[in-house]
Amino acid sequence: MKKIIGYTFLLLIIVIIISAWLVFGNATTFAEKGKYIFVRDGNIKEQVLTQLDTGNIIRFSAVFKLVAEQGKTWENLRPGRFEVKKGESIFNIVRTLRNNTQSPVRLTINKLRLKEDFAKQIGKNFSIDSTRTIEFLNNNDSLLKLGVDTNSLFSIVIPDTYLIKWNTSLKNILNRLKDESEKFWNKNDRLHKAKSQGLTPIQVYILASIVEEETNKNEEKGNIASVYVNRLNKGMPLAADPTINML
Repeated sequence: MKKIIGYTFLLLIIVIIISAWLVFGNATTFAEKGKYIFVRDGNIKEQVLTQLDTGNIIRFSAVFKLVAEQGKTWENLRPGRFEVKKGESIFNIVRTLRNNTQSPVRLTINKLRLKEDFAKQIGKNFSIDSTRTIEFLNNNDSLLKLGVDTNSLFSIVIPDTYLIKWNTSLKNILNRLKDESEKFWNKNDRLHKAKSQGLTPIQVYILASIVEEETNKNEEKGNIASVYVNRLNKGMPLAADPTINML
């Protein structure tokens, strides 16, 4: 009888150890640093399980399903982009989904020439269709609330890297960019400096864009800008090559 109890106890310990390893051990199967699960409106559970299966993200899918059900993941999960890091456990993956801990998109904006390029960048990085994006960007009525039109749109876009949730709407993305633009102009007395040169922020932005196209050497940009400002003050044409190339 004691042997039976002993074997049963040992078996129970083994089951507990294996269960803990399955739930808390490394459950990922990929070599990259991380992969993403994208969740849209609709059948959230089906979307996640399909991506886990077809994307070769985790092993022990049956264990994942059990832990996800017990953790009420499907009742709490909302649309978004969620990162699964290399070496993560099923427990951590489930917790990320259940807590809606999104992995924000790093939207890096350097140079923008055309609205189509911006629309492609938005469509590539966010849950927004690029065709609808360009339609919005080409509509003055849509842009009215942002205080810009189709010609001055990029004046609210300051080159930088922005952390934005994947499922953020286009309007909210543009509002974020506008807010960051206003913060930029309110720092370091920039509005006053522009005014002292007889320029509005939009005019400064246009001039800076021309200078940026003129040279990549930072040490030359100040001198080039001074030449253009002097020409503007004298009522002369800028005679800038980039303005011809953009046509």
